[in-house]
Amino acid sequence: MRPTTTPRVQQGIWLPPAYGQIKINTDGAVKGLGEATSYWAESIGILESVEIAIEKGWLNVWVESMLLSRVSRLHF
Repeated sequence: MRPTTTPRVQQGIWLPPAYGQIKINTDGAVKGLGEATSYWAESIGILESVEIAIEKGWLNVWVESMLLSRVSRLHF
């Protein structure tokens, strides 16, 4: 029998969006499926959320992700 590890608890501060702004928060964590799958899940989540925002005419969008690499690769 192997000892289990206790999950890490990280404290963060959630900031509300400014008036007239839409905020999209993502976390593509996929336990046990590897980093590539987590990257894919989070990337698809961001893209689909931004597509919905654009369809609704919400053009002032703030995307927040646990991993900066996802957001920094987006160019709108």
